[in-house]
Amino acid sequence: MFLKSERQGQPSKALAEEMRGMGPESTFISVDTKVCGDLTGVGEVHIDGEVGGDVYGHSVYVGPEGVVMGDISAQYADIAGTVHGRIEARSVSVARGASVDGTITHNEIDIEPGAKLESRRPWRPPSYFDKDSHG
Repeated sequence: MFLKSERQGQPSKALAEEMRGMGPESTFISVDTKVCGDLTGVGEVHIDGEVGGDVYGHSVYVGPEGVVMGDISAQYADIAGTVHGRIEARSVSVARGASVDGTITHNEIDIEPGAKLESRRPWRPPSYFDKDSHG
């Protein structure tokens, strides 16, 4: 289910420019959008709004205003916003000001000073993230 904000009309010029740089297999959840349920994207998933469910994609980016209330499963996860759930990705980047409350399973991780983490961060070999190697 998608909830639409009161805003009408065309996206802002900055948002239009950001969306133009995304590929045809990209999914963009804007700041005024709330998704209730799981979200699956084939390529890049960019979240500036709120997702109340699990997020799946090759690459998942949670923007500074983005919120995920569920798990993230991707090859690459770039977190600048808030995640309340597990993150399982080969490569994880957590930006200054981001907040993660949940286990981060990774092969490589980059955590900027100023990120808030309430989590375990177990390391796994690259083969762990191959699609058929687990669950």
